[in-house]
Amino acid sequence: MMRPAKMQREIVDTLEVTDLKISIRGREIVKGISFAVAQGQRVCLLGESGSGKSLTAAAVLGRLPSNAVTEGSIRINGVEVLGVPVSKRPDHARVAMVFQDSAVALNPLVRLRDQLVEPLRRHRGLSRRDALSAAIELAGSVGLPDPERIVNRFCSELSGASVSGCVSRWHWRAIRV
Repeated sequence: MMRPAKMQREIVDTLEVTDLKISIRGREIVKGISFAVAQGQRVCLLGESGSGKSLTAAAVLGRLPSNAVTEGSIRINGVEVLGVPVSKRPDHARVAMVFQDSAVALNPLVRLRDQLVEPLRRHRGLSRRDALSAAIELAGSVGLPDPERIVNRFCSELSGASVSGCVSRWHWRAIRV
């Protein structure tokens, strides 16, 4: 996205999608969408059913169906990723999805601490002990009572409101781009 020269030095786009086109079986579904997201910003894609919102997200995530044909550009932290398999992307050019439905965001068979500790270790480089301390701190920071006890439970043991109200806040606080 074009920005005035003064602003270009101040704002770095974490995600930049330029003239993205996606076709499946010869039918162009995404027709030249462009947008940029700077660190800390959020974007909402709105459109009719079948307009390509999910395909756009799949392209950013590197999860397009094998029969998709793409044109344009997707840059994550300055790295071109369109058509690059996730496994071949550098760590700083990989993204994750935070699902709206808490039932799919957390694994009901894994304790909350393990679901929080793993990304803290991977993305912040923390030791297991420091990651567990950070997980407890995160649980407390989103308003859960007795966070030390809560992180040792399975999400199926918590109310749906507790889980769904905290999932997106955990992700935003635990993993910052």
